[in-house]
Parts: sequence; C-alpha cells; structure tokens
Amino acid sequence: MSTTHRRSALLLAAAGQFTRGGEHTDPEMLDAHLVDIADKAARALLNHRVRCTFPHTTHRELLATVAALRAVLDLSPTPTAGEVTAWQDRQYAVRAKAAEGPTTPYPAVFTDGPYCGIVMKLDGPASAYPSADDPLGHLTDGWIAGPPSTISLPINWGADDELPGYGAVRYKRGYAPAAEGLWPYRMRTGDPAPPAGARPDTSRPSGRY
Repeated sequence: MSTTHRRSALLLAAAGQFTRGGEHTDPEMLDAHLVDIADKAARALLNHRVRCTFPHTTHRELLATVAALRAVLDLSPTPTAGEVTAWQDRQYAVRAKAAEGPTTPYPAVFTDGPYCGIVMKLDGPASAYPSADDPLGHLTDGWIAGPPSTISLPINWGADDELPGYGAVRYKRGYAPAAEGLWPYRMRTGDPAPPAGARPDTSRPSGRY
C-alpha cells in the first residue's frame, strides 16, 4: 500500500471512530476537527488552570491523545498540556514587556452600568502582542494591543440632601473594537451590582490593569 493510500485509510478509520461515538466527521474534515478539539481543551486548561476542581488530568490526557493521533495520521502537531502551560507562563513576560513600551490612546465606550454611553480614551500598548507568528497566539483571549483589559471607575450615589456614598465599578474590555473603532467595556459579571442611582464620580481617579 502506498503512503498516500495508507494515510487515507488511517483518516477513514479515525473518522469512523468518531462516527461510532455518535459524532459524524468526514475524513477530509478530521484535521480541522482535531485542531478544534485541541484548541477547546487548551483554552479550558488556560482559563481554569488554578481551579482545583477542574478536571486537569482529563484535559492533559485529551491534549496528549489528540497530539498522538495527529502524529500517527501525519498531520501538523498540536500542543500538549505542558507546552500550553509553558507558553502561558512566557506570555506574562511578553505582556509585561509590551506594557512597558510605547503607549497610544484607544477610544473606548461603556455599554452598561453607571458609565453607560460614555466615550473616553484609554492608554494601552502601541505594539501588538503576542507576535503575529506565535503558533499559539490565538489562545491569548484579548492579550493584544489595545486599552486596559480591566478598569475600575469611581462612582458615587445619594440625593443632594443625603450623605453621599462612594465606591467603584469594574469594567472588562471586549476582545476587539467595534466597527466604528470603539473598544466596548461591560461591567464585570459576578461583581455586585452598583447601588441604585450610582453615577460617575469625576473627582477621583480611576484604576486600570
């Protein structure tokens, strides 16, 4: 059997196992399907790396299994869990270096909460990161050039004849700017809702990170 015929037979056999498990996958789409499985497992591992209740072993074994299967099928390699976490560790240094470099203002808009509808410019790194040729760069989930990923903005509340209350509301940046070039910010999910009648407090500085 020629190498081409053998590879076709292996792809057909591997796709058949997905079908046997109730997930139909054409042999010619198996490459993309395996890449998608590896990407989802890698993202889950990165997002929940410090959670002790997360099934770390299962995801490590899944990534290793996909990498092994792709090697047998002579497809391009996908990362193992060790490679994914090592890559994430390196990104902290990459991100810090970019943050210490030149900055540029980015227009941002707040889409909910006390700052809803307000447009302002926020400084962020001028250089994109990670580099465009990083094979795992698509896993960064927002670690690209742009305004701060999260910003804390001051608020106050209370009627004119009441003792005012002071606090802050945290906003999280969207992954990319909208068509008009404005970076969207929404209040962080899971944070306590601001008090009724809360409004921007322009007398105090904001915090960003």
